[in-house]
Amino acid sequence: MKKSCLMRPVIWLMFAIMLVFPLISAAQSIFEVDKTSSTIANGGVLAAKNAAEKTGWVRGDMGIVENKQLSITQGTVNVRSGPGTTYEVLQQVSRGDRYPVVKSESGWHCIKLAVADVGKQPGAWLRNDMCAQVGKVILITQDKVNLRSGPSTSHSIVSTTTVGKTFPVISEQNEWIQVALISAEKMIERSEPKLVEFAQQEFMISYNIYTKSVAKRGINHAESQAALREFRAKYGIYSLLAKGSDEVKKLSNNQSKLDKIVINKANFTTTLYSNGKVVRIYPIAYGANPDGASKKVTGDKRTPEGAFSVANKAVNPQYKDIKGGAANNPLGTRWMGITAGWGGSIGMHGTSAPSSIGSRASGGCVRMFTADAEELFTLVKVGTPIIITSATFKEN
Repeated sequence: MKKSCLMRPVIWLMFAIMLVFPLISAAQSIFEVDKTSSTIANGGVLAAKNAAEKTGWVRGDMGIVENKQLSITQGTVNVRSGPGTTYEVLQQVSRGDRYPVVKSESGWHCIKLAVADVGKQPGAWLRNDMCAQVGKVILITQDKVNLRSGPSTSHSIVSTTTVGKTFPVISEQNEWIQVALISAEKMIERSEPKLVEFAQQEFMISYNIYTKSVAKRGINHAESQAALREFRAKYGIYSLLAKGSDEVKKLSNNQSKLDKIVINKANFTTTLYSNGKVVRIYPIAYGANPDGASKKVTGDKRTPEGAFSVANKAVNPQYKDIKGGAANNPLGTRWMGITAGWGGSIGMHGTSAPSSIGSRASGGCVRMFTADAEELFTLVKVGTPIIITSATFKEN
């Protein structure tokens, strides 16, 4: 009996150890996983923190900091989840965009990517005939626009901007508009389909008048210049409404895809089709040479005709000895190559000469406003079909 009683505590102790040991092991396993995760995923934690705070990092030589605002000076700049090129790209920003600086370290700036209170941002003024306005967002319609410290030309120039850039409106005074010096792309509201359709028609009517006037009288003629102002104003409204359309938003969010791109040399447009419907039209310039054949020799400035596709895409393409993203780069900030032969030198791209849009001016490529090329770049994929039609321009 005594031996039996002595064995019971031992048995119970062994039983308790068997029960507790798995729990201890599990606890150690959890601890080890946490420790490993925290060591490996520092970048992920930083990315999550940045996403929650809507901030990102930009390399110091990509912009200039003034009054705690970073003004982007390069064509297109990657915003990363941390202060280094090994961190993931959150989004891209463009020359002229301004963002509040949270802090700077190791040659990088942490910036706010979303602004809750537009009114608290640095502002500047421009004349209302330099832009198109829809709601509380304006889009620049002129090639070079001075943004001033007050509502008159006697005030100092704060910054300059160009066609296609968007800004949120702070206030209005007489014929002047005060804007916040940040991009308004994410502030564009949904557009009603009927409004988009009407604005598209208005734009195309004014654009056709302009392209015909340029072909007949030249771009510097008074009638052409008047038609240019009208076309730019109508196109600005259409651009803002199109950006807010359901179709373009679906393309942007990969909820739909493009059927094809049609480049129409007869009316100087590039048109996007999705699900059999027109979803976006861009004004363009194309080759300066006569139509009807493909490029044959060096110096031939003919835009090819036929069925092609998107061959490749590039951000900030370099042109000869001109750095990619530079203000004077004739390719702008985006390149979308076309499978049209000629050494892969034919493509759709932005331009440093926005006044050429609506005319035969290129070396064979399809020129677009740089802001339009940046938008198109996000919507097309390598392999997207492209059709380039022949020019059948006839004078009335």
